Amino acid sequence: MSRKKHLNRRVNNARSEDQWDHIPGVDGYTTRIEIKDAMDIQDRSVTFGGDKRKKTSVTDVIQEELVDAGHRTRTTDQYVKYFNALMGARLIKVDSIKKEKQEFDEIIESLHPEQLRNFEKLIKMPINQLNSKEISRVLKALSEEKGITLTKLDHFKNRVKETEEKLLEQDQKIKEVQKQLQENLAHEKHEKDLKPLKLVQEHLKIIRDIFGIEKFSKAIKLLKFASGKMND
Repeated sequence: MSRKKHLNRRVNNARSEDQWDHIPGVDGYTTRIEIKDAMDIQDRSVTFGGDKRKKTSVTDVIQEELVDAGHRTRTTDQYVKYFNALMGARLIKVDSIKKEKQEFDEIIESLHPEQLRNFEKLIKMPINQLNSKEISRVLKALSEEKGITLTKLDHFKNRVKETEEKLLEQDQKIKEVQKQLQENLAHEKHEKDLKPLKLVQEHLKIIRDIFGIEKFSKAIKLLKFASGKMND
């Protein structure tokens, strides 16, 4: 007697929801995650943490703007404005150097106030009236004073060099601005001189379009003839 094998046949009309009922996190187990359109997200931002820009001085910023302005515009007023701003920045730089010098002197004086006071007392006394210990103290104080003076000298040498280079750079920039200003003035004068001629040409073109080329030519000849008679 043969045995019949019973196979579980797949039901094709099963609901799609029923096929996922046995998986945790679906329907009965937890709430389904709603998928929203990515375009519904209102706030988006991208931050580049490594994007650090190099700081620039007021003079450098003005000079960069000056170069940009030379390409953006041909108007005289803006070049005069940037020229005045550049000169103002130059004066600010000089005041800044004076302030740095004052602060530097205050720092140097605060390094060894006690030694300097002792040195001032000892130096006023005749050297032949001092004992060996006091003379050694004077010598030490003189050496320290010399070291401070050398430090000041190196500082001011560096400041002078930097300032001279800055002045040369600013002088060159001033010459460029002055040259551009002269070119602008010449260009504007030329445009102003051509304005009446362009106006006449526009009027003649209108007359030619209205009356035609033949009548226009006759009118030109008549004007030349009348002009010649008036000159006679």
